[in-house]
Amino acid sequence: MLIIKRKAQDIITIAPQDGFDVSRPVSDLFEDGEIKITMLEVGRRQVKVAIDAPANLQIWRGEKGSEPGDEGDSKTED
Repeated sequence: MLIIKRKAQDIITIAPQDGFDVSRPVSDLFEDGEIKITMLEVGRRQVKVAIDAPANLQIWRGEKGSEPGDEGDSKTED
């Protein structure tokens, strides 16, 4: 699970892990479960979001190309 805070216009990117065969059916991305997004806190200027996704997906805070879970994000295992 990744827990991050986002402000207006901030980006969260979810994509397949590197090496995933993109010719496979989309359903293969979810063979280990679905993506669950929970709003933990909603403030005046930001929201605290928890994202739980299968291990075959990567989550970036910002544009793809940055490191998954970078900029001080917390990532924990269930």
